[in-house]
Amino acid sequence: QARLSVVPRSSKVLSSTHPTMAVGIIRHGNGPPVDESPLEDFIRTLSQLPAEEWQKRIAALEALVKSIPDHSTSANAEDGDLGVAFPVTPSSAPRENSGVSVAAANNSNVVVPWYRSSRSVRKLSPPLKNLILDARSAVVKEATELIGTLMIVKLQPLPAAVEAIGGEGVGGDNKVGSDDDDALKTPSKSKSNDQAPPAFVGRLLFKDLIVPVLQLSAQTVKVIRSYGVSMMLDIIPHCRVKSSLVILLEKMRSDKNRSVREDCARYLRCVLETWPWDDESSQRNVNITSRKEERLSVDSARQVGNGLGRALSDPAQPVRNEAKRGFQVLFQRFRSVWNEVMRAGVIRDVRLRKTLLEAAAKADGGNI
Repeated sequence: QARLSVVPRSSKVLSSTHPTMAVGIIRHGNGPPVDESPLEDFIRTLSQLPAEEWQKRIAALEALVKSIPDHSTSANAEDGDLGVAFPVTPSSAPRENSGVSVAAANNSNVVVPWYRSSRSVRKLSPPLKNLILDARSAVVKEATELIGTLMIVKLQPLPAAVEAIGGEGVGGDNKVGSDDDDALKTPSKSKSNDQAPPAFVGRLLFKDLIVPVLQLSAQTVKVIRSYGVSMMLDIIPHCRVKSSLVILLEKMRSDKNRSVREDCARYLRCVLETWPWDDESSQRNVNITSRKEERLSVDSARQVGNGLGRALSDPAQPVRNEAKRGFQVLFQRFRSVWNEVMRAGVIRDVRLRKTLLEAAAKADGGNI
């Protein structure tokens, strides 16, 4: 019997007798059609509303976010069925061993909601950037809270689905040195379920928003900066996008604003504290059934460690202090990487290097 794909209630079906697509429905490459009409309506509304009518602009964003089902990337999540097939776009499709029906992924008659397409979600970048960089603190506050809900709840799969598939926790509540550290490590290869959750649909949007959020760090109004920092610290444990590390490391190294460099170090420390990782990824090739592309590899941890090591010599004391906190996490959770960074000569200050080595020799699993 042919396998039937389950279509979420939020999806639409195109008539086979209709050769043309409805307004607002587009294709990305060879993938299924995507219904972007709600997204286009939101973008059009924001472009037409003047900045003075900020309440209506925020209301439009709130309405859009509320229209997205919670954990919308889970297959038919509203029915509690986590294993059924569902239509996806090519960039959001699980790996070949995921068990998702090929017919479902390539069904040209099924219209995918815009919030299941990473390219469609990315179109939110310009309007969200416009709201984030508004001069009114009230706008920034509301916008950052709604973006947090979008990234943490709306565009994520059900936590239960991720845990059942890969044995992987969210990581936001795991502290360095806690009893929950084992939950952050690579799941056992003996897992019987080979289905992987789909890739994070908001990854392109998250990457686009990093620079605007860092612009908030350069604000002289402290409360506006705090909204951006709070949002990022909430989002980072859930939005594990490796390409964002390159942006944060470069900004921490070269940005002229002290507060921007300090917040970059803060965000990188959050990455080291909360992202799951594979401590043997460089020695073995393991078929990990959870989202491997979202795990912190040894190489990624090394890059972050080198960046924090250089920041220990930053001319600004707040940046050095934050870099030291991140370096402490590296010592506690990535000791082998910490040793490599120390041997690499990244820290050129002889006195600082000596102090760190002496503190490490005395440490018994505690802070530097």
